[in-house]
Amino acid sequence: MSIAGIESMLKNIDKLQGNGDKYGREAVREGAEVYAKVLSKNTANDMGDLSQSVETSGIKGAGKGSLEVDVGYDYQTGWRAHFPNDGTVYQKPQHFKERSTEEAREPIQKIFLDKLKGVTDL
Repeated sequence: MSIAGIESMLKNIDKLQGNGDKYGREAVREGAEVYAKVLSKNTANDMGDLSQSVETSGIKGAGKGSLEVDVGYDYQTGWRAHFPNDGTVYQKPQHFKERSTEEAREPIQKIFLDKLKGVTDL
């Protein structure tokens, strides 16, 4: 590794320390919106308004260095989401939560990488 490579790496680390929180918040918020759209699309439609009740929370854990956003169903309808997802004695499981997680993984990772590239010289 050359000295120029180390200097470039240190410069990028300084940029991340200065702007990383702002871009991190944007990435987490945009990733949550992507997952909410995918979850709403994949949710079983025969459950009434369950697919329209997907919500995102505000950003949590910023003071602790761990940014997260909760994505899920609202309080009134969310309690029944596990029945079609996990199945019952009379109903086969549909696994729309797991399918949504797999489907949204790549677009969310792309958002995170694009935000990281926006901060650094990568």
